[in-house]
Amino acid sequence: MTLAWILVANASLARLYAIPKAKLFNGSCKLSLVKEFMHPESRLKTAELTSDISGHQNFVESGDPKDQEAERFAKELADALETGRVSHKYEELIISAPPQFHGTLKKYINDKIQHLISVDIKKDYTKDNSKALVAHLQSYV
Repeated sequence: MTLAWILVANASLARLYAIPKAKLFNGSCKLSLVKEFMHPESRLKTAELTSDISGHQNFVESGDPKDQEAERFAKELADALETGRVSHKYEELIISAPPQFHGTLKKYINDKIQHLISVDIKKDYTKDNSKALVAHLQSYV
């Protein structure tokens, strides 16, 4: 039986679920949470990201600090996917992320992981409970 991982993410929160792929096709499936990732820095205001502990503004390298935090989080998620792939934890991958973060995440996903992606959704389902998430996913698989 093919085990699928489902990554539901945005720039500050991600949940990684596992499910036997065949069970996604019937209504009796239950997602198993593999790991939850949180990146609260992505929610901070730009001024908070660029000031030091005393509140003074620091010189920031080129680029938007919020984008830089999203990049860091995307790389962390891609690294977790790669670790799972190398460890044979999944054989198929479903990704759901809002369009902007989706593009950022895809920059860090290597070709070997890319070939495992069966469903690629450009929507943010991080606020949905697992039952609602399954209902959304069943419309894509």
